[in-house]
Amino acid sequence: MFHPKHTVGIYLFFAGCTFLVLYSLFADFSESIWDKLKGISEKKKVMSHFQSASVYYVKGGRPYLFLNSKGLSIDHDEGVVFFTSPTGNTFTSDGEEVFYQSKMGNFSQKAGTLKLVDEVILETENSKITSDSLNYTINEGMAISSGNVKSYLYVPKSKDKIYINSDKLESNIPKELADYRGNVKGRLVRTRSYEEGVQFKTDHLFFNLPQMEARLHGDVSLKKQRLTATSREGQLFLENYNKKLKYFSLRSDVKVRERVVTTDGKVIIRRAYAEDLEGLMKESMIILTGYPKVYQESDVIRGNKIILHEDNSVIEVDDASSNFRVKSNGK
Repeated sequence: MFHPKHTVGIYLFFAGCTFLVLYSLFADFSESIWDKLKGISEKKKVMSHFQSASVYYVKGGRPYLFLNSKGLSIDHDEGVVFFTSPTGNTFTSDGEEVFYQSKMGNFSQKAGTLKLVDEVILETENSKITSDSLNYTINEGMAISSGNVKSYLYVPKSKDKIYINSDKLESNIPKELADYRGNVKGRLVRTRSYEEGVQFKTDHLFFNLPQMEARLHGDVSLKKQRLTATSREGQLFLENYNKKLKYFSLRSDVKVRERVVTTDGKVIIRRAYAEDLEGLMKESMIILTGYPKVYQESDVIRGNKIILHEDNSVIEVDDASSNFRVKSNGK
């Protein structure tokens, strides 16, 4: 016969076993101490840290990326380099050198992406972009700049200088394409100081340097000297400045406001409306088509095509059946 103490011990043993079996069946071990320890072990990374470091990458026997930094850490598991105050350069697939600078960032060796933050500068031979942040894919030469984007473009063929601010910019450096979005404001400056420039505003601007063309979309505004024109769409043709061809065009809901000073010193505010507008810089002419209508002093002029001579009260009207000119004050 078992002693009472032994009997109690046996009961406790079986009770404990039963509890462990039930607990193992129904308990949630996802947050157990063992899982936490295992997670910590798995998340532990192999890191190297350096001060005032320089890194040089070569790919396919060609220079790929050079980096100088005040502080540098390498995540060997992920192949990512983190750095502070970086300056350096990288190269596109066709060998063009791209200079960069910022306050901090990282470079992924696997993806070939350079991410820069705070006081970012990206510069090539003919362009410079500053922004709050930048993601640059080296292999494709694609740069996405965000926040307080300011860019400068030099057009070698026409020697124009273009300054554009926007919220965001996506640029393809090898193909010389730039896509600006959000609060786009810019100005085009000619090399010769006496040649006229153009200021513009829009929601979206796409610039194609090989084609010497810029396309504008959404709340477009162009301004040159005393003339301001607005529309829903527009284009700039940089190659046509000194040709008898349109230098800029506007489409859809075109509105024009011009301050004209006549030969006797009188100031006239001229307003015009049309569906299409073409501007010829060489001849200082504005051509309106698509049910054009012009208000000048007490006159209302309509026709199939109306030509305005900038800073001149002369208006040419083509009504398909006759051509005639209207001069302010009969002059």
